[in-house]
Amino acid sequence: MPRQRLTRDQLLARAQRTFPVRMTKRDLVHVGIAHIDTLNDIATGRGTFASLRDWASNVLTWYRAAQLMSIGIDEMAEQRECCARLVERFERTGRVAFDGPDYQLAKHGVDVMDELARRVPRAIALEAVAWSTAALIELYGPAYTQSA
Repeated sequence: MPRQRLTRDQLLARAQRTFPVRMTKRDLVHVGIAHIDTLNDIATGRGTFASLRDWASNVLTWYRAAQLMSIGIDEMAEQRECCARLVERFERTGRVAFDGPDYQLAKHGVDVMDELARRVPRAIALEAVAWSTAALIELYGPAYTQSA
């Protein structure tokens, strides 16, 4: 019995499962800059609600990607807890700022998130972005999508 010929879409789907497409070098540069710029804004006292929103989005995106890939889960769980403390501090004081230990943890988090960006297939990264955006909109409503 002859084998059925696969369509182009079927071949592409099979190839992507076998050889997942990673982010491009350009994507990795943009992601890395976003991580370090946001950390720098918060660490130097220039943090705003937009900085907090961006940091939370970064952390939740890579936390979800770590879950989906089963790599770096513990490290990203620490980052998620650090981010929760950052949000609590903002709600309590109105300032977006890390304390000393959380700043050190967040610096390590940039390295972890950058490494996940190198390892995670692009499709999973995009799925994680959609998940984190939906989670933040659910938590903060329309305020999440507005700049401050």
